[in-house]
Amino acid sequence: MSLQSSTKAVARFRNEFLKAMDLLSDELSGFPYVEGKDPLRKMTHWKYLYFHLELTDRVIIVRIFSEKENWINELELND
Repeated sequence: MSLQSSTKAVARFRNEFLKAMDLLSDELSGFPYVEGKDPLRKMTHWKYLYFHLELTDRVIIVRIFSEKENWINELELND
């Protein structure tokens, strides 16, 4: 992968990440809980799954997975 394509990929991820954060702030409690992982919620945007916790004064992004990753096993390993 060339430096130019890497730079484009990072810029695209950044732009999509910022869009995801806007979506998350607009629909805060509108995302489902992860089964058996309450209070962890899951949001899907672009090619990524965002796992987050809603606290009284903030939202914490716990993990971001590519849609191609085996996120169920990863979450189980990190309990």
